[in-house]
Amino acid sequence: MKRLFSRSVVAIDTMTRPAQQHREFYQTLVDIIRSRTSWTLESDRTRVDEQVQRATDSELHAGELFFRDPDTDAVVTLRFPDYGRGASASFLLDLPLDLTLDGADGPFTGALADARQSIVDAHRTPYVEPIADPSLLLRATVPSEYDETTLWQTLEAMDAVAAETDELHASLFDVLETVADE
Repeated sequence: MKRLFSRSVVAIDTMTRPAQQHREFYQTLVDIIRSRTSWTLESDRTRVDEQVQRATDSELHAGELFFRDPDTDAVVTLRFPDYGRGASASFLLDLPLDLTLDGADGPFTGALADARQSIVDAHRTPYVEPIADPSLLLRATVPSEYDETTLWQTLEAMDAVAAETDELHASLFDVLETVADE
């Protein structure tokens, strides 16, 4: 399956040291995700340990793990730390309607982006930010002094956004199939 990921380069002088955390912080975050969601980690435990080690050994590296929502096939990327935003970690929720749909402006893609953004807006938490993209739905940032309840609400919001977006996509395909069958 082809994946679309946006990568960005952050100048070293813009990285903020407070974003980087100790090993236990990241291990706890991964454990919370695994216990509070149905997302499956697309790595073994060795890979998790390697990514945590990478993120805590150097101010120049970040760890990255991928989770998949088994109900919607959405991909959740956990990046830690997120130096560019000064956050200890960030999530990206990726659920494209069609992998070949790019960010071109047009009436259909614009309406689709608006519908997807309204789903995210309905489930906002202090950590959630909508992303106007045909593939990515939202970014959620986790500050170093995160509130556990807000983190749980954010994970629940990400689940709800993935489920409602998947329903939107299914209904669009139902309409297209109905018209095609006529």
